[in-house]
Amino acid sequence: MSSDPPKPYLDPVNQAFIDSLANLPPFEFLSVEEFRAAFEQLQAHDPLPGVTRTSFTVPFENGIKTFVFKPTGATGALPVIFYIHGGGWIAGSCVTPPFHIQMYKKGWIDADTLRSVNSFDTICRDLALRTGCAVVFPEYTLAPEARYTTKQEECYAVVKWVRSNGHRKSLSRDAFAVAADTAGAQLSTAVTILPSIRTPPIPLRLHVLLNSLTDT
Repeated sequence: MSSDPPKPYLDPVNQAFIDSLANLPPFEFLSVEEFRAAFEQLQAHDPLPGVTRTSFTVPFENGIKTFVFKPTGATGALPVIFYIHGGGWIAGSCVTPPFHIQMYKKGWIDADTLRSVNSFDTICRDLALRTGCAVVFPEYTLAPEARYTTKQEECYAVVKWVRSNGHRKSLSRDAFAVAADTAGAQLSTAVTILPSIRTPPIPLRLHVLLNSLTDT
């Protein structure tokens, strides 16, 4: 009987992800721009079918680009999942913002990544398909360009706008959940508190944290 320790195992999907990191320097040594480029390159993908994506701008300060994902063919006012994305507070997007174009010009990302809808399009589509809900994605301003408390106020402004105007986008005005990952999960905790302490209160039925950067 062999005394060798068992070989660590990762399923093929996660192994492929780990392999894709092999040629990247440690993230903690990257500049903000380099981290953003690496983050987008890792998240490049083909969009999932069966979901429609639209966008609008919430009138708050300079405007908050907001995306809505719905299962194709869905009708009526759908329950809403607000998705607050992660990315270390400094990266992550739903579509190609101007700094990605600069990355492409510098050779930091390739043309396929530039053409993709980038970091969080797939998870928003997947949530819409699996739940039958509309997924509302606020494109909040990243750090270090934005400072505390800009992000949480922008996300709260989107929740508040949907509460008042959701019917204009065939969105429920009272069936709300919040989902978020990593740094976005930390941010979402603040976002879920604001509707309960400000006037008028906004009920949130569910709060889902994925790999959250929070204390237990």
